[in-house]
Amino acid sequence: MINKENGMTKTVKWTTGTDQKAEVAIKLITDKKVSLDGDVVTIKDCRIDTTATIDGREIDGWLRETSHPVAVARIGNLGINQENYDRIQDAIAEIKQAPEWIAHEEALATAEAGRDAYDKHAASVDRMMTLGGSTY
Repeated sequence: MINKENGMTKTVKWTTGTDQKAEVAIKLITDKKVSLDGDVVTIKDCRIDTTATIDGREIDGWLRETSHPVAVARIGNLGINQENYDRIQDAIAEIKQAPEWIAHEEALATAEAGRDAYDKHAASVDRMMTLGGSTY
């Protein structure tokens, strides 16, 4: 069991060319509840979740660009024109300005820098231990 919890949500709504109501909700998820052998605990999480609906029906899929001349992007079978795609991108950019997301990105960058430093050190030790690859 996983429940989406706290966070910030931005919504983009429009009417499609076939007169259906489309909505894309972009949400910053900051924690979630998980069941660990029956014990429900809340753990920290930081991710951006995108949900699309057409006339209230949820659409499966993720936001991706297309090569279609009108629908420059889509989520599942929901085609998105340039104007609405720009509005969705603006909402995502706004979500990424949240302090939680900025802290998450900084933590990832710090972890990556630490990993890179370790990899460099490990390569140095490997060269030393193998005498730079030469053998006797």
